[in-house]
Amino acid sequence: MKPLRDELREQMPGLASRSLRQPKTAIKLFCYECMGGSISDARSCTLRSCFLWPHSPAARAARKCQALSTEGVSALPSPEAA
Repeated sequence: MKPLRDELREQMPGLASRSLRQPKTAIKLFCYECMGGSISDARSCTLRSCFLWPHSPAARAARKCQALSTEGVSALPSPEAA
């Protein structure tokens, strides 16, 4: 049986080759490996004690959701305008 890292590199050869040059891609590959190869689990990770969490796919998704919710609130008319 192959190690999970080797299986991920075979499944995602582009990601594996870019991980040698791009730190964010290497972090993404690390997160996929940590979550047992599950992309959806890596995107919904809540392990904030991980030293890579601020750079993880989950943290990026959380920031994107927060930005969208902030934009939605600012798009509403203010109470003073009514």
